Amino acid sequence: MDSSFQHFLCFITTDGNKQAFEIFEDRIASNLWPIYMRTNQFRKVEKNIPVIFYLAGNGVSSQHFIGSAIINEIISPNKELKVETSNIKFFVNFKNVKKFKKYVPIKNILNQLDFVMNKDKYGLAFQGGITEIDKKSYELIIK
Repeated sequence: MDSSFQHFLCFITTDGNKQAFEIFEDRIASNLWPIYMRTNQFRKVEKNIPVIFYLAGNGVSSQHFIGSAIINEIISPNKELKVETSNIKFFVNFKNVKKFKKYVPIKNILNQLDFVMNKDKYGLAFQGGITEIDKKSYELIIK
């Protein structure tokens, strides 16, 4: 990793078979976050990268930043894991996982988020599973 430039990533969960919040809780409980074949920004997923968690969708706590962590390890789907691995490029596990005591609604800070180019259609910035965010936005969210 080039230490002169620090990346910050936002891992996004949206509603699927369950609400986004439940999917997030399951992934954090198992400390196994799947990165799918078509996930945007997968090449930027590296050890020690700071991550923010965002819930998209319409369910409980949707459109909120709800936690942070540091990427601890990239795990091959070929490892002996007791999970379905089709369509999965690799898994990530985390260290220093923090669930925010007070979730951060995106609408409260949207105009201050530099990585969201189109504020009227901000949902576009949260498609594809992972999005890169700038340091200023990261610091705003975690404070």
